[in-house]
Amino acid sequence: MHSRKCVSLALLLPLIALLTACSEKPTQASLTSGPTISSEQVKEIGRQLRTEGKVRQADILEQGSVSFPQYEGAFMNLRDCVEEKGYSLSEPQTNPLNGVTYSFVLKLHGRNPEKAAADYSSCKEQHWSMVAAVFENTSKKVMDSALWAATKDCIAAAGFEAPSKPGLLVDLVGEKPVGGDGVLSPQAKAATSCVEENAMRLYPKLATVDVSF
Repeated sequence: MHSRKCVSLALLLPLIALLTACSEKPTQASLTSGPTISSEQVKEIGRQLRTEGKVRQADILEQGSVSFPQYEGAFMNLRDCVEEKGYSLSEPQTNPLNGVTYSFVLKLHGRNPEKAAADYSSCKEQHWSMVAAVFENTSKKVMDSALWAATKDCIAAAGFEAPSKPGLLVDLVGEKPVGGDGVLSPQAKAATSCVEENAMRLYPKLATVDVSF
């Protein structure tokens, strides 16, 4: 299974590889730790985006980092673009599974799904993708304390232990969460089920619950 972090990094890697072609290329392992993406690399990504006409993202990234207000501002730009095309986005909720990423859904309002997907992709690439990727992969992630406590009790009832200090879902699934056949271990099944059930109970307005790790 793949974490949301790795999905976001797929957006970063091509540009970073291009921009650092004359120096040592960052590895996947170094990038997944987040802060190893240097300020200068972020600025270079911004400069590259400016050449592509993605000015609003470039204005942010050329500063060398992404703050939460800038992340939020980029989302508002995304929302404005989507609304101009006749769709809307649900109100963003901070994902309690990691305390960083926004969770939201696209509302089609009866429009053609394929056209909507293409329009949304255009808005996302213009206003959101790279700012979100940098912010999400350079921010410290930790599960909301209420969700962690509820999940810890839930998996304890299933016979598994969890660290007392809040972390992430990956810290709850055990050392070998996926077998060679691709099937989740009993502990991983319990952890993902407990997280999903408790997230839906504790945060009823949450648009989606992503239990990948």
